[in-house]
Amino acid sequence: MIHISGGEPTLVDAHYGLLQKFIEIDKAKYIALNYNSNLTNIPDKAFEIWKHFRIVEIGGSIDGLGKVNEYIRFPSNWKKIEQTTQKIDNAPNINGWFTTTVQILNVMYITDMLDWVLEQQFKNFNVHSKHLHLTMHHLHNPTYYNIQSLPKQIKNLVQTKYDNWFKTFPDKISKKEKWYHYEREVDTDYVIDITKNLLNSITKYMWANDTSKSIKEF
Repeated sequence: MIHISGGEPTLVDAHYGLLQKFIEIDKAKYIALNYNSNLTNIPDKAFEIWKHFRIVEIGGSIDGLGKVNEYIRFPSNWKKIEQTTQKIDNAPNINGWFTTTVQILNVMYITDMLDWVLEQQFKNFNVHSKHLHLTMHHLHNPTYYNIQSLPKQIKNLVQTKYDNWFKTFPDKISKKEKWYHYEREVDTDYVIDITKNLLNSITKYMWANDTSKSIKEF
């Protein structure tokens, strides 16, 4: 396993020279590659080279849909992200997933991301990841981006949105025939529990502390 970090590692030409060496000495088929990427600028040559490796894992650092992600992660390009996601989904040896940092700028839009992932009906993307829909992290600092700094009335809006969204979730997942987690097939009750835990982990953290004085700095 080789972890390749960045900036944006897929733009570093020197690392392709290293990968090509592994192909030339017939060792690539034994090697797994692991990346963190913004999924915006992965060149075609990367996909050609990756075909030779045992498996390629790509954690896509995506913090929202469309304009939300383009604002938080400027200069990301959502159209390119969608195209790259489809390429990954159609590659048999590439395992991709979304890694999302929850913060003030995107906490109201997490359920929109979940809806988008559900709508895609992915075959491979996100199937082998550690988390069912997306890998989620909480932003802790700076405090003025931490969701614990939201005023109480905004926290209530977040809570209400999550609660209302979850009420309709069982109907949404019935459209998908098979679900996989950690490469094993799971039933819809499992999917419901995992999704509920994901949303609860966000709201539980949000309500755990009140640092709303920092909202002025935000």
